[in-house]
Amino acid sequence: MIDTSDVTRPRGEYASALTPGISSGRLVFERGSANDLVLVDLDMAELFLGRFDGAVPRVEVAGGTVHIRHARARCNRGRIALNGHVPWSIELRGGASRLRAELAEASVSEIVVGGGASHIDLHLPAPTRRVPIRFAGGVSHVSVLRPKGVPVRLSLAGGAARIALDCQRFAAVGGPVELCSGDPDAPASYDIQIGGGAHALVVSTY
Repeated sequence: MIDTSDVTRPRGEYASALTPGISSGRLVFERGSANDLVLVDLDMAELFLGRFDGAVPRVEVAGGTVHIRHARARCNRGRIALNGHVPWSIELRGGASRLRAELAEASVSEIVVGGGASHIDLHLPAPTRRVPIRFAGGVSHVSVLRPKGVPVRLSLAGGAARIALDCQRFAAVGGPVELCSGDPDAPASYDIQIGGGAHALVVSTY
């Protein structure tokens, strides 16, 4: 892997070039994410740009894969911009908290959260294929927005309180739970799987 830190850049700023051989991107948070904003830029020439306040993470790039390794104790915000001309998969190992991902202008192939998640906002694009979104643990205060007319399947291994899938709303329901909106087997859809329970989960459209 290549450390993308550059002595000509201010501390906490990183960038990586989009080279001709890169046709897709992968963003990996090695220790999960907290207080991060992920967005898409259709005008940027780089593969990604990152700016971090406070405790500066280790950032490494190998081909189209960007690895971000945050310090374990961290409360400052990071801002990560992704090139909007390549499809992206996003993996958060160890869970996520207070993460906002503005991905409506991206092409997303997969999102995987390797632990629990709290206070997460995902703003998704129109998919071109069936896109899996996986949470290994339970979720709390999570919002997933997709374009109108995009089918979705929502599966929870545990019980749920205060969940909504479009017009379907439940104050409390025992698990496992499976809900659908539209044809979940359509070739362009989202498949959301949660490995635990859910509290204050909203899956809706914009």
